[in-house]
Amino acid sequence: MGLHRYCVLLAVLAFLMVLAGALVTSRDAGMAVPGWPSPSGGPSPTTERLVLQQVHRTLGMLLGTLTLVLLVWVVRAGSPRWMRWLSLGAFLLVLFQGSLGGLAVLCGLPQSVSILHASAAQLFFALSAALAAVTAPSWQGESLGLEDMGFPPLRVFASAVPLVVLAQAALGAAYRHGALGLMPHVLGALVVAGLVLLVATIVLTQYSECRALAKPAKRLLIIALHQVVLGVLAYVARIITDEAVRSSPLVVFATVAHVALGALTIGASVILAVQVWRHLHSPAPETAR
Repeated sequence: MGLHRYCVLLAVLAFLMVLAGALVTSRDAGMAVPGWPSPSGGPSPTTERLVLQQVHRTLGMLLGTLTLVLLVWVVRAGSPRWMRWLSLGAFLLVLFQGSLGGLAVLCGLPQSVSILHASAAQLFFALSAALAAVTAPSWQGESLGLEDMGFPPLRVFASAVPLVVLAQAALGAAYRHGALGLMPHVLGALVVAGLVLLVATIVLTQYSECRALAKPAKRLLIIALHQVVLGVLAYVARIITDEAVRSSPLVVFATVAHVALGALTIGASVILAVQVWRHLHSPAPETAR
């Protein structure tokens, strides 16, 4: 339980870091604190932008420290090899993500680095959600041993959802940073919505009595539907707001909420995929025939 609670804390902080990053971008606070890792001379930022950038950096350093503690914890506890590799991957990813943030500041926020920085943050949250799922007390129980009778298997579809949502988050970051237009993000949203609906429908019709699968499937479906609504709201807010005041409270709220629900969509899809792989298995050859 101690390790599980620690991983939940890590996931919560990772989510807050995504929120802080979205606020930094929406409020044009990326260069509020020039220099990295130590501040250097530069234009005087407004108090709000200075606070946003400082909070973002502090969360990044805190996450790096906590992820290192997690890695030491699972190694010293003699955890399974796959758990140690997962923790090592999380630590290396948070170092990579922090380095990208520093590089973005040092190079004047180039689009490619900023997009990769935002995408890495979403990926780290997905990994922290997986860590929270596999350390939960329920994970210690026996697998339900249900047969995956579909073709392609449900495990394939469930694994594809987090990958597609991560790609969609990258497209959203590219749009926010001006590297791409809106249409790729809209088309990606249609793909994500269709795939989420397909997976949720399969789970809720074929495995409705399995709480371990039905509950995360319902959660993913609800979050994804709200995410679509917020995406429309964010776009409408940009349309009705003058180009010169893109950082108006309405645009900032809609955009940050959209990014936040995007992260929750990734986390929910990862948890569902983890549960599907845990409880479903390929049918025996004679059953398949």
